[in-house]
Amino acid sequence: MTRTESLYFDLTRVGAALLVLIGHVQILMPRALPIQDYGHFAVICFFVLSGYVIAFVSDTKEKTGESYFVSRAARVYSVALPAIILTLFCDFIGHHVLAGSVYAESPDNLAPLRVLSALTFTNEIWFQSILIFSDGPYWSLCYEVWYYAIFGAYFYLRGAVRVVTLAVLVVLAGPKILLLFPIWLLGVALYYYKRALSTGAGTALFVASLAAIVLLAKSTLMGTINHWVLSLVGPTATRLLAFSAHFPIDYLFACAVAANFFAVRSFEGRAKIDLWAAAAIRWAAASTFSLYLFHRPLLLLMTSVFASAPTLLDPFVLIGLTLAMVVALSYFTERKKTFWKMLVTSLLSKVRAIHSHFMTFGRAA
Repeated sequence: MTRTESLYFDLTRVGAALLVLIGHVQILMPRALPIQDYGHFAVICFFVLSGYVIAFVSDTKEKTGESYFVSRAARVYSVALPAIILTLFCDFIGHHVLAGSVYAESPDNLAPLRVLSALTFTNEIWFQSILIFSDGPYWSLCYEVWYYAIFGAYFYLRGAVRVVTLAVLVVLAGPKILLLFPIWLLGVALYYYKRALSTGAGTALFVASLAAIVLLAKSTLMGTINHWVLSLVGPTATRLLAFSAHFPIDYLFACAVAANFFAVRSFEGRAKIDLWAAAAIRWAAASTFSLYLFHRPLLLLMTSVFASAPTLLDPFVLIGLTLAMVVALSYFTERKKTFWKMLVTSLLSKVRAIHSHFMTFGRAA
């Protein structure tokens, strides 16, 4: 991964996470901002980017399956676990203290099941879709964790163990998650395709791909394709597919995103970015995972709190306060990479010790 690619990917993370935030503000406050809800397209962008980054780190940094597991577990749980706790806290206040009307569509029952499925990332397997209370965006993390596991099994395991493990993971994940797996794998393929275009061709592709991204996002094509899918598979199957029901337009959009990322590769050594700008992009990108998973429960809680103070119920106030809280929380979550890696490594050592103890006990018996 080149320096230009790395910075562009960080900038993309920031932009995509902000689009998800703005989209949910729009849902809470219709017509408050002159922008559509592009949250789903932002998630597709995250999928392509995730596949590229995971291919890069597994190829260059994480040389063993254990290091891959530790890094992925630390990265995921550093934000997933706080997100679950934060959502429980915000939703309890919103549902039972404030009784905010914005919680009408957010479930608050079956808490043990919802927490367990969130911790094990099983809430989207096969055709179930278990909401993690008000934290709707959590669904895409559940998809990605299965992609990490399948890719890791293929990349690090060998022989019959790899075949059996892959078969088990694929069967457990189910068709809904696997339906968007090609989008994630597109990012992997892009990493391993090492060629780069000339500057002129890269610039032309960059402009064309950006235009395609905008046109696909703003056109009525999604509605047309969704209607076609609905007529083809029926309303029941479409409902069961949930977040994967838009897969045809998602494939097209992912191709445009991948083309855009590929074009950026041709700018290496030619794109001049001031050090202060690069540092600002890196700093902002370090909070995007937290922003994605924390923003909705925070938004709903603030909307309920500010319901009696209309002057505070402003989209820019909500966005500003959400960003401030998320950045503050990120210093205890994703920015603490070393701490979370040490924690996962320690837990892994304890599991090994327990396993070794029982194996020794079994042989003695």
